[in-house]
Amino acid sequence: MIIEALNQTITLPDGRILGYAQAGDLNGSPLFLFHGLSSSRLEVNIVHDEMLKAGIRFIGVDRPGIGLSTFQKDRKISDFVEDIVHLADALGIDRFSVMGISAGAAYVYACIYSIPHRIISCDIVSGIAPVLEFGIDGMAKESRTTILIAQNLPWLIRPLFWFYQGRFSQDPAKADQFLESITFILDDVDKELLNDKTIKQVLLEPFRESFRQGSKGVAHDGILVFAKPWGFTLDDIAFFPINLWHGEKDRGVPVEMAQKVAAKLTNATLTVFPNEGHLSIVFNRFNEIVGALLENMNRGRAIYESKYCEVKYLESHHAVFCQWKAFCKGEDYRAPLRLGLELINKHEATTWITDTTHSFENEEADTKWLLEEFMPLMIESSVSKIIFIIANDSPLLDEIKGQEVALKGFFEVALVEDFKEIV
Repeated sequence: MIIEALNQTITLPDGRILGYAQAGDLNGSPLFLFHGLSSSRLEVNIVHDEMLKAGIRFIGVDRPGIGLSTFQKDRKISDFVEDIVHLADALGIDRFSVMGISAGAAYVYACIYSIPHRIISCDIVSGIAPVLEFGIDGMAKESRTTILIAQNLPWLIRPLFWFYQGRFSQDPAKADQFLESITFILDDVDKELLNDKTIKQVLLEPFRESFRQGSKGVAHDGILVFAKPWGFTLDDIAFFPINLWHGEKDRGVPVEMAQKVAAKLTNATLTVFPNEGHLSIVFNRFNEIVGALLENMNRGRAIYESKYCEVKYLESHHAVFCQWKAFCKGEDYRAPLRLGLELINKHEATTWITDTTHSFENEEADTKWLLEEFMPLMIESSVSKIIFIIANDSPLLDEIKGQEVALKGFFEVALVEDFKEIV
């Protein structure tokens, strides 16, 4: 992989630097990777060849204080979602898929909770569950001890990470000791990977990079994932589809934890590989994961997309979602609405969601067409609820409120400011 692609940065609105790496097909379908604890953006390079073959643009992002990213004091898990949105916007990416490895699962769940309308598909590999919700039974004794310290004596976590991992991380002569400090609780099927010099090196690079700035960022990341509320529960997540992938021999995150998550998330599918562990699943089963990932990415893409509008069916909400991007008129306005009606009839959708945050029509002829031709067909459809996403200070608010009055005789109508308000 070209070194420059693995060491990229943007400046965020608050002045912080956000580091990211790109691997695979740089012109392919975008997939954001959320790395594990004591790791970094460089995880994307582990499966560069597989992603190149699959046509996937694999984007790994350093969390604050890790790798190339500036530390962010008092951050929450949800704050990183905002960073991802800024990065996606900067890269010209509207909708994208997400994948989380181990502790990175927390940030994937945050994305599909906060910005589901921008997510195409979701995959979690060896993923952690919210331990404050599910507990830590079944985890290795050493993991349970560290988590309890993080929950009760969080000021100790930073020096502990430095003493046990960070102080070995930047010294090539201590590479074996460093890897041992990270993998010692794992199953033999994971440790045997280190006998392969190539695998050992590709694992060493992202682990070492996580401590580029010391242990502050890694420690804070661990406290957020294992010792603080995430800002939502799994009950709050309605996104579909979610694929969970886990090794039965995973001692880092026991498979029982993944089974509990799958039972809680009715939209999730759990695949367990009997002879794989926390890390080996990536090296031995990634082609199977990518195959399913591609199916879900194709399934979640918009049915209609132009520079003016995007229309798709949201199975999680049993809704057709119409997102306006720019002002338009005539067929540019009417074509996506007609297609949306086809989707309603095909899926017997019960909700129509229109996002007018960035634009909406304001041509008199189109408004007349909407009310006289389109809405009578909508009234005869399976839709019982219409939701407008619009800011309270939007110049379009009066127009939308006018439509609200006209529609209330036939539908339940709601105006919200953010997709997150839609249950």
